[in-house]
Amino acid sequence: MFTFYYIIFSALTLFYVAWSTPDIIIYEIEKGAVKVISAEVSAYNAEVSQTDSSPFITASNKKVRPGIVANNCLKFGSKVMINDSLFVVEDRMNRRYGCEHFDIFMWSKKEALEFGRKILEVRVVYAEENE
Repeated sequence: MFTFYYIIFSALTLFYVAWSTPDIIIYEIEKGAVKVISAEVSAYNAEVSQTDSSPFITASNKKVRPGIVANNCLKFGSKVMINDSLFVVEDRMNRRYGCEHFDIFMWSKKEALEFGRKILEVRVVYAEENE
């Protein structure tokens, strides 16, 4: 009888875990030093309405430039590949966005709007060590 309850409990636990996992993270694979995740990627540009009162300075205190991406969980200096382009994490997003969100810096507002918001494969190719 104990085995029957154990099997039922295990099945219900697996169902709960599968049901409660966010849909945005489709898979997460470790491949040596490269971590591959499915993430929501958007684009932003240097406007006070999209950033804070200093739109040309990143959260890591560097000037904005192409090749910068914002993420709230990876350390500054971490490198990620998105759409076969290399980006360095040097900025942060609003705290309502979690680890599965990336925001690419672009100079052109038109280009950022055309990029939109997409679910893309993000490869973390280098993550800064904890200090």
